[in-house]
Amino acid sequence: MAEQTKDLEEMLIYLGLPVSAVALDQLQRSPKGASFSPMQYLRSIIEPQVIETKELNFRKCLRNSRLGACDSDVSNLRTGNGRIYDDNLVRQLLSFEFLDNGRNVNVFGVTDAGKSYFLSAFCIEACRREIDCRFLDYVEFMEDMSILHDTNEKSFKRKLKSLSKVRLLFIDDFAINRYSENQINILYRLLKARTDNKVSTMISCQYDPEEWGMHLSKDKDCYGKLDGLRRRLISNGYYVLIQKVGT
Repeated sequence: MAEQTKDLEEMLIYLGLPVSAVALDQLQRSPKGASFSPMQYLRSIIEPQVIETKELNFRKCLRNSRLGACDSDVSNLRTGNGRIYDDNLVRQLLSFEFLDNGRNVNVFGVTDAGKSYFLSAFCIEACRREIDCRFLDYVEFMEDMSILHDTNEKSFKRKLKSLSKVRLLFIDDFAINRYSENQINILYRLLKARTDNKVSTMISCQYDPEEWGMHLSKDKDCYGKLDGLRRRLISNGYYVLIQKVGT
């Protein structure tokens, strides 16, 4: 430590700001430090710590999201490379203002249109902004929750309650498999609770909402819940269509 700033560096370390302590030490030993204004000096000490803290918070948020290893980037969500987007809508969504009133985002497109990439890119960007989020695979979620519902009701309710409060929930490959009325009821309860809590859900799906009755379940007794799912996701949300050139 530089002798003149040793006590300040020790204070910064005590406060849990080790990067700022190192920056102060380096600045004190550097010839350019003497020419800095007070604002420049302060910025040079604080900024490295802020960058470090933001990166740590991003990594923590990404781990909590359960997305897993992924390098998707929102900068690629634009018309080109064989895909057509509503670029203005994508830019609007990237403000994440839809979270303010709990609106949903529904991403549609044919197989291999880039729907999963879209969701994962938004998940990574949400984590960079330190937004509480969780990424779910539709089939894994439905099957895991069904087992939990049948084997441990207390844990099931606890997990359902936790997911109902996540500020931004991603559900990839929505409606890719059919389930029974009881299983669809789990999904219905989750989305109803999220609507009541005014938090947002983003899904990817290859089927038009009008076709959900055929793809979500074969059980005619749950058609009312299917309409409820459509109403909660579509009527209170954005419709994003990714088109592949030539399809």
